[in-house]
Amino acid sequence: MSTFASGLRALFLLLLTAASLGAAAQRTGVSLISGFPGAATAEPGLLRVALPVKNHGRADALDLQVSALRLGSLAQLEPGALPIVLGDLPAGATLNVQASFDRSALAAGSRALLRVTGSYRVGSKRYGFTINRIVTLPADAPGTRTLNSVLTAVTTLIPGRFLVPSEMPIKTANPNPPGPAVPLSPARVLLPVTSGGSEINTSGGQPPRTGVPSFSFGPGGRFTGVTGNPPDPNGASGGGVILTTVNTTAAISLDGGATFTNINPYCMFGYVTCDAAGSWAGADGAFGTADDGPFLLDGNLCCDQAVVYVPAIDRFVWLMQTWPDNWRDGSNRMNPPGNNRVRIVVVSPQDVRNWANGAASSWVFFDLSTALFGLGANQWLDYPSLTVGDRFLYMSIDQVGTGLLVARMPLNQIANVGTVTVEWTTTSDGAMAYGSHLMLNTRDIMYWAGHNGTDKLRVFDMPEGVVEL
Repeated sequence: MSTFASGLRALFLLLLTAASLGAAAQRTGVSLISGFPGAATAEPGLLRVALPVKNHGRADALDLQVSALRLGSLAQLEPGALPIVLGDLPAGATLNVQASFDRSALAAGSRALLRVTGSYRVGSKRYGFTINRIVTLPADAPGTRTLNSVLTAVTTLIPGRFLVPSEMPIKTANPNPPGPAVPLSPARVLLPVTSGGSEINTSGGQPPRTGVPSFSFGPGGRFTGVTGNPPDPNGASGGGVILTTVNTTAAISLDGGATFTNINPYCMFGYVTCDAAGSWAGADGAFGTADDGPFLLDGNLCCDQAVVYVPAIDRFVWLMQTWPDNWRDGSNRMNPPGNNRVRIVVVSPQDVRNWANGAASSWVFFDLSTALFGLGANQWLDYPSLTVGDRFLYMSIDQVGTGLLVARMPLNQIANVGTVTVEWTTTSDGAMAYGSHLMLNTRDIMYWAGHNGTDKLRVFDMPEGVVEL
């Protein structure tokens, strides 16, 4: 069968499944939907798959059982006697369906249709279900791939001196989507348990440290207008200046942490139009509604930030994530996402100090977008991290639903305003590293890892080598 015909058949089965599930939900109150499948090659020729199944209906699915599992033309391997009894699945709850297959006939990176058939009970009656989901086989390992590369321009700006306005929005919903499920592996004791937990020593031992400034996060703490749940604090210190972030808010200290001043990244870096007082100008609706705005950069500042200080070039590097431009601050999320980016702001501690005191300062930024990475339309970047090697700044971020992207930029180019060479990995290679972050202090080789089943890790590395950029 041709690839085109296979794709049409898979699409037809998915549409048929959606129609049958909708009809079943009307009859029983149970609606079973699937999430991103996790796939891992635990050993040569063996593929383990974990498929999240959620009861999106209003009634509980009792005594849920799986009677058949197929991946393309492949039947599930033993062990895994059928039916697989999964128990009750209450309304709104999720469980994982685990299966193993002989993947020797399937090429790395290929796609196959996973078909799960079973039944559940509502009251005294039993009902059948079928779920179809496309699974992408993980890439073979070990292996290497040449990094993608592009040159991007750096922009210089002087941000307005905005504090956090009293109407700074507070959002409590967690916008991060669930990642792929992790396939199960056989139980194994890796390290013996030799003792129980220990309590914090509050009376004896080392005396408490003195002169260390306290710092707290959340409503009522040093930050005001904290957004997101949970608050994700991040911070860095250099040249006597501390720059801290939490979700969509930031603060600076010029006295080693004794005092902090909240600052407003919304107004400072072009996310919205603000007046001189730091209030959103021209907003025509309440925050979080479909008609708020105007938004100048994608769909506004989103939910994750990160900041590092790089002693080698005496610079803070501040990463800010945006909402995709079709989502307008997270609303309208049923729309295709559109373009999405992270904005990288670079500034020296002295320029932060000058800016805070009203003196001349220079800040620079460059954007890393889904378009720059060549990811195609309607992709969302999420869950970023920053770290530093000997010669490069490194960023990791998830292409939602696909895999981890790792990018690097030369420190000498970041320090010298002009252009920056951006190199990055292929996201499909990082499917099992989805949701991972980069290691710290690895010097001239960057490492990260992902779960290859529940008892193995696959380690990725990116050597720096001799860099002349």
